[in-house]
Amino acid sequence: MTFTYIAYGVYINSEVELPMLLKADIDNHKTDITVKKGHVEFQLKESPLLSNDFTLLSATELIFHIPEVGMYYVCNGDTILVDAFSDNKEEVALYVSTVGIAAALTQKNIIPFHVSGVFVKPEEVVLFAAPSTTGKSTTVTMLQSIGYKIFTDDTCTISVQDGVAYAQASYPTVKLWQNTIDAQNHYDADMKRSILSKKDKYGFFFHEDFFPGKVKIRAIVFLEKKGDSIQVNELSAMDMLEHLYRNIYGKIWLSAAKKEVLLFEELTKISKAISGFKAVRPDSTDTFDDFAKAIEQEIILKL
Repeated sequence: MTFTYIAYGVYINSEVELPMLLKADIDNHKTDITVKKGHVEFQLKESPLLSNDFTLLSATELIFHIPEVGMYYVCNGDTILVDAFSDNKEEVALYVSTVGIAAALTQKNIIPFHVSGVFVKPEEVVLFAAPSTTGKSTTVTMLQSIGYKIFTDDTCTISVQDGVAYAQASYPTVKLWQNTIDAQNHYDADMKRSILSKKDKYGFFFHEDFFPGKVKIRAIVFLEKKGDSIQVNELSAMDMLEHLYRNIYGKIWLSAAKKEVLLFEELTKISKAISGFKAVRPDSTDTFDDFAKAIEQEIILKL
């Protein structure tokens, strides 16, 4: 039995059920990525450009090992082979839906970014970029609480056409730490799904509200925890370039594969096409309600 999905605008045919993704009818579409079950050896066909205890990478291949979960092989941007070690099907699937598909995209020269986002108008979004644990998912959840519809959580791709920047969302799943679940009132805690067996992080699905098509980006906000006050400032195009680079999902793969020219060209186009802001919240106190309201007042309502 196989399952069909859409993520980042690409069509996926999978022998592994991927509950985080949106199911799709691909009868009239070409399969972009095929996910298969099988045995994976920790060895590449080509000489590795990057090698450590958990990752091997060449220009067209990636093997990543998640201890006690599985081994995953991604090649040519169109195939993901899954060797599961765990009976926890959702955790095995998590790494296909996140790392595996993102790696396949980079092999296709499509750059995913670490961003979450909300709709500010129909088919127009504001994105929030930040490293893990900085608070982009929490910020989006708080904005949902005051009326904004979610676009994506954690990742999306960005493209520029005729000087206009567009985003395509990854999957209809929000991943929240337990302390965030306790602090918010948008998601029913009883609906959380365990996706990581040894971490206090859970998934909430929004499949019915998910929009898989391209949407216009009104602005991108880079989040930071620092100091003792909330600050919001607009960024120059040069600062945007640096912040975009920091928030590429899997930039080590792209750098190791010597795709610096692609990175520079794409990031330059994006930085010229959209407005960028930096929003700082205190690192010592919980200010997410006030932070979301400040972002709404200082950015969203002024666009």
